[in-house]
Amino acid sequence: YFLTSLKKHVSTPDEDDFAFSADKMVTAGLPNSVVFHYDATAAVSDSVYIVQTWDMRRKTLVPKDQHAHSAIYYYPGFFRTKLLADHKIMKTHDLLVGTEGWLSLVEQDRMPIYFKNEELDKGDHIEIDRGTLEKYNLPLHPTPPMVRFFHMNDMGSLMNDNFEFETEVKNDFDEGSAACQFVQVLIQCKDDIIIIPLSAKACVGDLQVYACGKGLSSKDTDLSAFGCNLREWNKLKVETKNKQMTIYVNDQEACSFTFPNNPAGIVGVQYRFNGPGAVKGTKF
Repeated sequence: YFLTSLKKHVSTPDEDDFAFSADKMVTAGLPNSVVFHYDATAAVSDSVYIVQTWDMRRKTLVPKDQHAHSAIYYYPGFFRTKLLADHKIMKTHDLLVGTEGWLSLVEQDRMPIYFKNEELDKGDHIEIDRGTLEKYNLPLHPTPPMVRFFHMNDMGSLMNDNFEFETEVKNDFDEGSAACQFVQVLIQCKDDIIIIPLSAKACVGDLQVYACGKGLSSKDTDLSAFGCNLREWNKLKVETKNKQMTIYVNDQEACSFTFPNNPAGIVGVQYRFNGPGAVKGTKF
């Protein structure tokens, strides 16, 4: 009886008892530091965490009687950051870590290698070629470096349920472990993603398409139209009307489907190459 009465008098805090915000150190560009300001003094326990990305497993324990926590972001993206207290999400804050125009880098475990704008700007296209990688002592064998291109910022009212997108890509490196010339084009959305693969024709048996909750695998779907001669420029086009998405490769329909997730704003695009890669003609 006494234990039950005690439980009834233990107050449970709600979201209004907490505060959470984030301030970027620079408006755009990478790396970028963010200072999170929070008030979690109402928490019952000491289990107060800040989640900096979409991955709930990547959370940082913070003192509930403090009010600031700093973090550094090495990659651009849209992050729905969260304040967790007593095993519950109390507050969220949308954070866009954008780029100043195009950004190119080589992905590494801790801190990426960033390229200068003049190294990737080729006039009518952007490219990280073999010579640039050699300049940074990045060997192509036995495993080529993971080259990434980003263009990410606030794109206003552009939504992923009704949009058109065009781009051209080229990857002329097909040596050793890069024989399949795998390329991924990612349309980055607010708390969602669209991932479109390309490869050499011989390697279409190991491809996956993902778009806002809809996944297609070459294990049970014909994705052969995503195979192409990547030593030449290849045109990729995406048309979406009321969540019905059709993807074209070199003006040939590669697949069409309706995605299930709720509409979300588009914030940019990312390209992934294994080794050298080139991009041009990108537009929404």
